[in-house]
Amino acid sequence: MSDLLSMALQRILDVEYLIGGKTVYIECNAQPKLFDFYSAAGFLAFDKRNKQGNIDENDVPVQMLKYFNH
Repeated sequence: MSDLLSMALQRILDVEYLIGGKTVYIECNAQPKLFDFYSAAGFLAFDKRNKQGNIDENDVPVQMLKYFNH
């Protein structure tokens, strides 16, 4: 996992401690490198946005969740 993503997730954990919550939701394009990056960090894909118009399938955002279990 990248240092930047690690720092961002730590900040989310800090905020979660203050306000409550257990999940982080992101959307990313279905580019294999992005998908693999977030998957390696523990995010799970659960859906895709509906394709609109003549856009490439790899440009349709994938919706992903990460659950903090502490």
